[in-house]
Amino acid sequence: MEIRYTFTFEDYVAFATHSARKVQAGWVTYLIEWFLPPLVAAIGAVELARFNDPKLNYYATGLAIVAVAYAAVYPFARRRVLEGGVRAYLERMDIGGVTGEARLILTDDRLVFVTEADRYEARWQNMKGVEDVGHATYIYVTGVSAAIIPRAGCASDEEYEAARDFALRKLADRVIG
Repeated sequence: MEIRYTFTFEDYVAFATHSARKVQAGWVTYLIEWFLPPLVAAIGAVELARFNDPKLNYYATGLAIVAVAYAAVYPFARRRVLEGGVRAYLERMDIGGVTGEARLILTDDRLVFVTEADRYEARWQNMKGVEDVGHATYIYVTGVSAAIIPRAGCASDEEYEAARDFALRKLADRVIG
């Protein structure tokens, strides 16, 4: 089976952002950044409230509101910051030639991925896995590189689904997620 599709800079940003979110060490930092500041603010609010001073109660209420607002907003803000960092990095790296028209050839024994600047092929038995994230399918050739099939870049949903389903069958024992 062979499909041709358009691979955009946004598709690459989505893949790189998705990969960055999955880094385990990053989750510890994320949880500390998310919970520690509101926890400190909440403790401060409780300590201020213990003085039973009307002026300090205003500060305590303000701190409590800040703690709740921070905890609610942080995950969305961090996602934007992460995506912005990935986007800036990829712009500096100049990935021209990787984006644009792509060809993906899927056979019983191998995958061949071709762009204007790149061509690689790999045997199914040597690949690390496949992940369907809804808007795209990532076929991991190694632990860090993948053939990316964006749904929006394919000529039709049927063509995308045929390629996705083929990869899912070939890597059925290595489905990620």
